[in-house]
Amino acid sequence: MKWFKKAMGQPDWRAMAQAELEDAKLSLLRAETALDWAQSNVDYNVSRIERLERVLKNDVQQTMQSGQKL
Repeated sequence: MKWFKKAMGQPDWRAMAQAELEDAKLSLLRAETALDWAQSNVDYNVSRIERLERVLKNDVQQTMQSGQKL
């Protein structure tokens, strides 16, 4: 019976498990790549917010020192 399964091309459970393992590894690699991108995007926006808040705070301080109205 084994020769018939091999002749028909039906993979055994080990081959199926190996193929699924390779698929899982590829999925993990894609997910890690997406995580790297997302973390970079978060870091970029945090830095951007800090910079803009600093610019606005400095502008308010300069305005107050010069006696101008906001």
